Amino acid sequence: MSELSDNEVRSFLLGFFEEQLALRGYAEEEISDDFDLLTMGVIDSLGFLEMTVALQEEFDVELDFDEIDPEEMSIVGPLCQYITSKKKGRPVIVHDESASYYSGIPVV
Repeated sequence: MSELSDNEVRSFLLGFFEEQLALRGYAEEEISDDFDLLTMGVIDSLGFLEMTVALQEEFDVELDFDEIDPEEMSIVGPLCQYITSKKKGRPVIVHDESASYYSGIPVV
């Protein structure tokens, strides 16, 4: 079995929200790493909870809201990196802006 990649998480995430994205006129290839699902109206608070459960079940990880900036939990790139890091058992840096572009997640 190969290691989980950010792209696999991204593919699952965008597939999970395929209908909501399409309804708002977004194609998968238009979604950048800084795309915020919450502020762009793709999800609301209930959608956030559904997304959290789906990610935990799909990738068999427990999301720890103390490990990632809550504002980044709905942004595609940081969220995908967080899930990949958790799955690989890598430590996740909390709120360390010097670690990478994504303040909560170091780039390895």
